[in-house]
Amino acid sequence: MVHGIRTMDGGKKTFKKLKLLLSNLLDNSEIDLVDYGYVLIPISNNKAANAVIKSLEDIPSKCPTTIVAYSNGCWASVQAAERGYHVDHLILINPALNKKHEFPGDILRVDVYYSPTDNVTRLGKWYSKIVNILPWRWTEKHDWGEMGKTGYIGNDPRVHNHNMGDVSHFFYDHHEVSARISQDIDRLYEEDMV
Repeated sequence: MVHGIRTMDGGKKTFKKLKLLLSNLLDNSEIDLVDYGYVLIPISNNKAANAVIKSLEDIPSKCPTTIVAYSNGCWASVQAAERGYHVDHLILINPALNKKHEFPGDILRVDVYYSPTDNVTRLGKWYSKIVNILPWRWTEKHDWGEMGKTGYIGNDPRVHNHNMGDVSHFFYDHHEVSARISQDIDRLYEEDMV
């Protein structure tokens, strides 16, 4: 599980309900919180991506690996997969990603949980547009976007959108949303889709 920015507790509050629900549903599965520390506004996101990579390095390559990420943690998780680290399944909640982002080919499935009232990721899209015109960003683009508001709008059949309703950018304040996400993950594991 990978938290978003401006988090002082390593994602404990963000994922408290979801982690508890998953712990009760998934037998013999290890659930770890990836803590990349407090970040006000990421410039390169390398700190977060490197923390995800470090956690992936400890997992045997044959072990099914699912990353559950929130907001900026979604971008960090995708960056780790783009750098060649093994990820079977991405679960992106309120993703601060470009809505047309192309996912690496070796990922088996991507589930995007979005909210039409998520205006935080819309602000992220505009921040990204502004910083990407700066000369030092021309080779490494900042890829925040509004996928958390719109869902994924590309045509990759591995990507599945889930509308969370009017929860804005704070899914963790809604127990029913955490319950739905945990049940979806449990069902996927039962169907051997990851």
